[in-house]
Amino acid sequence: MSDTTSDLPEGGTFDRLKAKAKQVAGDVFDRGDLAAEGALEEASIDRADEARAQAADADRAETEAELEARLAENEIEAERLEAEVEEQRRREQVERDEARAEAQVEAQAETRQEAITQQEAAERSRASREQVEALGDRAEAEEEAARIEAQAEAAKANAARLDALDAETQS
Repeated sequence: MSDTTSDLPEGGTFDRLKAKAKQVAGDVFDRGDLAAEGALEEASIDRADEARAQAADADRAETEAELEARLAENEIEAERLEAEVEEQRRREQVERDEARAEAQVEAQAETRQEAITQQEAAERSRASREQVEALGDRAEAEEEAARIEAQAEAAKANAARLDALDAETQS
C-alpha cells in the first residue's frame, strides 16, 4: 500500500465496535452528540476503508502498468534480438552463397584450364604425329630418290655397256 493511507483511521473491528457503541449509547441516553460522533467515526472508518481499497487498487494498477511496461520492453527487445538473429542468418547465407559462387567460378576456371591443357596436349600430339608422318614421308621420298638414282645409275651403266657393245660391233 502507498504511504497516503497511513494517516487514515485504522478501521479495525474494535474501532467499528467503539463507533457503534457510541451511536447506541447516544440513542439510549438521548445524547445526539454522542450518537452523531459514533456515526461520524463509523463513516470516517468506512471512508478510510474505501480509501485504502482505492489505494490498494491504485497500487495494483501501478504494479500491473509497470509489469505491462516491462513486458512491452521485453517484447521490443525480443523483436530486436530476433531481427539481429535474422540479419545474421541473412549475412551467413550471403557468405555461403558467395563462397559457393566462388567455388563454382574456381571449378569452371579449373575445368577451362584442364580443357586448354588437354587441347594443347592434343595439338602437340597431332603435331608430333604430323612430324612423324612428315619424317616418314621424307624417308620414303629419300628411299624413292635413292632407288630412282640407283635405277638411273643402272640405266647409265647399261647404256655404257650398250655403247661399248655397239662400239665393239661397229669396229
